[in-house]
Amino acid sequence: MKKTTIYLKEEELGQLKKKAFLTNKSIAEIIRMGIHLVTQPSSEKEEKALKTLEDIRRQFNDVSESQIKNLVDSAKKAVRREKKSRR
Repeated sequence: MKKTTIYLKEEELGQLKKKAFLTNKSIAEIIRMGIHLVTQPSSEKEEKALKTLEDIRRQFNDVSESQIKNLVDSAKKAVRREKKSRR
């Protein structure tokens, strides 16, 4: 597990504290549950896209995160150039 910091409005933190108290869970556990819910695929199309990303990631296990970021950035630029050329 990794530690991270998030910024919440006072009312959001208050609601989290209430939910944690009522469910006898920690605030961190409530947040993790929420993240789990919102990161689940919401459609078949999204599920297929996530599976494709996982497959691609497996193919590039020996590639560093920075190399992947560079590849993604290059792909985004190519898509933008293609969109501009269609106009």
